Amino acid sequence: MEAMNIWHTIGKMPSTNVRIAVSLLLILATGIRVLVSWTAPPWEWLAFLGVLSGLDAAQFHGKRLTYQKDAKTETNGNGG
Repeated sequence: MEAMNIWHTIGKMPSTNVRIAVSLLLILATGIRVLVSWTAPPWEWLAFLGVLSGLDAAQFHGKRLTYQKDAKTETNGNGG
């Protein structure tokens, strides 16, 4: 029964928000690591963070495009 609740929760999660939060946490953790160790992270890691952030932005933009009204549709105030 508990497994069903976990899958239900995962299914209802706002995936874009979770992706963006994970990316921001990884960037923050990388920044903290740099400040603590005073060493630069490998460029591969920075490229990974850049790609991950780019995918997040693309997903956010793509989901918002589906919610825009059609510019050609005109309403007369009566819903039609």
